[in-house]
This record gives sequence, C-alpha cells and structure tokens, in this order.
Amino acid sequence: MGADQEVLEAVAGAKEVGSDEEYREFIKNNSPPDGYVWGRTPFGASPGNWQVHVKEEPEIRGTGTDLEQQVESYLTEWDYRNRFQHDYRHLGYQLDFADTDAKIALEPGAAYWHTPDGCAGETNSDLGDHPEEVYSPPTTKDCTKHQTLTDNGWQVLWIAEDGVENEATAIKKWLDNQYNTKSDADK
Repeated sequence: MGADQEVLEAVAGAKEVGSDEEYREFIKNNSPPDGYVWGRTPFGASPGNWQVHVKEEPEIRGTGTDLEQQVESYLTEWDYRNRFQHDYRHLGYQLDFADTDAKIALEPGAAYWHTPDGCAGETNSDLGDHPEEVYSPPTTKDCTKHQTLTDNGWQVLWIAEDGVENEATAIKKWLDNQYNTKSDADK
C-alpha cells in the first residue's frame, strides 16, 4: 500500500458521517485514489453514524442492458409492453420505461449508476417510490429527476438490480395498482 493510500485511509477512517447528505458532501469534495471508491460502514463508528473508508472499485456487471431486457420481458409477459416506450426522453431526462399516456415510469438500475461517482453503491431495498428508498446515497440527478416527474403528475417505480431478479411479483402488483387507480379516477 502506497503512502497516499495510507494517508487517505487514515483520513477516511477518522471521518464519520451521520447522514446521506454528509456522505455525499464528503465524496464530492474528496477524490479516492485510482482504482478505489469511498465506502461507509457502521462498524467502528459512533452509534447512528457511518465510518468512511476506501475500498477497491467494484467490478461493473454491465450497463443495465440485461436489467432492461429482463424488465422488457416482464412487460411483454404481463401484456404491458405496448404501453411503454423504452429510453424515452421527457422534461430533460431519459426514462428507462415510460407510459406517456398514464404517466408511469419504471427505472431499473444497478447501484453503481444511481449513487454518486467515487463511492461504493449501496441499496436500501429492492423497490421504492423514491430513489432514496432504493439507493444510498442516491444521486442528486435521480432525486431531481424524480421530483420533476412527480411534480408533473408521474408515478415512478425505482428498481434495484436485485429487485429485477427477486421482485417480479411486486413490480407487477405495483403496475396493476397504478393502472387500476388511474382507471378508477377516469370513472
């Protein structure tokens, strides 16, 4: 381990954060060494805090294409595919899957793409109605995207990588509920 790495580990090891915002601020202002990312752990930290540390950069499994193909196959199986546009641009954002008539969006993605650069991506849960329910910490862009969409009447389901694999039934239930709610409102 080089001297720079030892210094960064010493600085990060002494750094505790108490919130996602504080962690985001730390990783924004401190670049990890090449090949490493910032991580955090509750171990060794004061109760309710996280200790910041460096760790090897995770191997990237792909660009999300496999996840999107799996979601697309679900939509086909559930007879929803014809409602959704893939990679739809709206309000300055790209939506992975968007039903523009019903204003419903599905955003599947790995933590690597939905957490800030320079940190190890973490997930809180497999599915959520807000990016911060799924990714920790979420990117500012995802939070802004979500707020912009919901301010314009959209419903968005954020789906972590494991959620695509493990929560197909919950995804379908969420979609069914969205369409049933919209149908009831039209009556």
